[in-house]
Amino acid sequence: MHHVRYPRAAVAVGAAGQPAPTPRQKYEAQASTPPLVLWASFALRLGDGARLVGVRRRGSQEVEVARMGPGGTAIEWVPARFALTDQEARHWLKVARFSRQ
Repeated sequence: MHHVRYPRAAVAVGAAGQPAPTPRQKYEAQASTPPLVLWASFALRLGDGARLVGVRRRGSQEVEVARMGPGGTAIEWVPARFALTDQEARHWLKVARFSRQ
C-alpha cells in the first residue's frame, strides 16, 4: 500500500489504485441509502399521549420509530429503545400490520 499526496492530506491507496474509504465516507454511504420504512396499520398510543406510527432501520443496527406528539401532525424519528418498552413493542407487533406504504 502507498499514499497519494494532496495539498492538505495523504490518502492510502490499495493495490487497485482506489483510495481506502474513510469512516466518514462509510457513514455517508450508509446515510445516503434510503432506510426501509414500515408504516403501522394503526398507531400505538403511549402514556404521554404521543403516538407511534412507523418503524425504520438506520445504518446496520439502529431501529427508530416515527413518533407524533399529542395533537401533533409532524413526525419525529427517535430511537426505539427510548420511545417504547419491549412489552409495548411486542404488543404492537401482535396487533398491527406493517407495510411499506
